Amino acid sequence: MEDKEALIKKAVKKLKAEYDYNVPEIAKQDRVNSPELEYAVEVANTFGEHIANVFALRLPEIDQSFKQKYLDSVEVQDTLKAFHLDAEKFWYLCLFIKDIVEGYAEGIEAITPREEIIQLVTLLNTVDTDKENCKICKMKSNALLSLKVGKETVKIDNYATLLLIKEALIDLIKSDWELLDDFSHNMTKLHKSVIYKVAWFNRFLSRFLKDKVADKAIYASKGSAISTDKGLLISRMIFVLNISDDENFFDEYHKTEEGEVVKSDQLKGYLKRYKNVKLPAHQTRYFL
Repeated sequence: MEDKEALIKKAVKKLKAEYDYNVPEIAKQDRVNSPELEYAVEVANTFGEHIANVFALRLPEIDQSFKQKYLDSVEVQDTLKAFHLDAEKFWYLCLFIKDIVEGYAEGIEAITPREEIIQLVTLLNTVDTDKENCKICKMKSNALLSLKVGKETVKIDNYATLLLIKEALIDLIKSDWELLDDFSHNMTKLHKSVIYKVAWFNRFLSRFLKDKVADKAIYASKGSAISTDKGLLISRMIFVLNISDDENFFDEYHKTEEGEVVKSDQLKGYLKRYKNVKLPAHQTRYFL
């Protein structure tokens, strides 16, 4: 059986062959040594020696349709200037991080409706109450089942209700209804992948920005107009690159329903819950 290194070399060779076939001669350069890839190569090398080469080969296929949105973002461009970061190099760095993060997200296994229901039934099996014999329970249990739709929420902690839900679900998973095993109607993978991509993009870009220091002479010249918040820069790139289409990632402030202007901190909200999510064992794009 071939070892991992041999498999990587074979995969890179195949990718290069496809690249040579599909890309015109004028575009065939030693891209990995191109000045604009400096930041990307620096970060890619932390993953493995072959990663920068794979990125350079993948580059013609990577979607760059968001670049004008990036260049037009005065807030992002001003922040980069404050940190003396090259805008072109930073663009390719973010493209690389987005690409490798998406490769990890594709490694997340989807879950069927049947599997999700089994998880719920398993948890419901642990529900308990203070009394063993409960004829028609009006008693609270040690559990709370909550469903939120928009601003409306239904919370169930009644032992009898939870028991009835569990029994109904058990009957359901015993059936052969095709929808129970249909991945196409399942949103778990899609939902999780956005959560994970945000967390991983932040993790990898934060490492690059960690030792970067803003030039006070630049950001002080415009008063407080230029943000030197690295977290906000990462958050804005998450929106610019369409990792998430939630505008709260870009906006530093937003209005509440009461009309109060508050700091968004959208990224911080995500990271409180998902900062330490583990990388999947499977990486679909970079042979890790």
